Amino acid sequence: AIRKCGYASLAEMRVKLSSAAASEKQSHLVNEILAKSYTECVRTIENIQTSSILKIVEYIRQANRIFIISSGSTALVAQELEFHLQCQRCSVWTISDSRMQSQMDRFAKENDLVIIISVANSTPELAMAAERSKQQGAKVVVCCCKPNTPLEQFADVFLLGYSQPIVPNHIYGSTSRLAL
Repeated sequence: AIRKCGYASLAEMRVKLSSAAASEKQSHLVNEILAKSYTECVRTIENIQTSSILKIVEYIRQANRIFIISSGSTALVAQELEFHLQCQRCSVWTISDSRMQSQMDRFAKENDLVIIISVANSTPELAMAAERSKQQGAKVVVCCCKPNTPLEQFADVFLLGYSQPIVPNHIYGSTSRLAL
């Protein structure tokens, strides 16, 4: 959120906002971005149940392989999760290619875990991946910021995040991935 406001660090933001040179408009924008980011965090935490997290941890422990599926700029969130799971010595792959996603029945097997990450589930291949993974006996975890999507019906565990437009971005949309 701080970088989205145009600052390199929290310290830089504090100095510039406290100085007399800080414009009222800039202060308002920073406060708006921080408020929206805070709201996303609080509402996401309110949505997540501890029992769901514990179930996912158990799925991760028991999984032979873990596949993390995402599309578009959400793939960066998937890469971050992949890195952390690799640090825990998990056998994990990230799949962001739509053709591979639609053929998950070739990859996912029983005792595997498929984690699907999506802000709004606007990519049909994600639901295909979930359905085909379930058909193969894999566990499916979905982290999405939109309820009642086709992904939810295939999920063994569904985590609902809260996301809202924070800073306009005409290339990749303005929806935040903070909740993911």
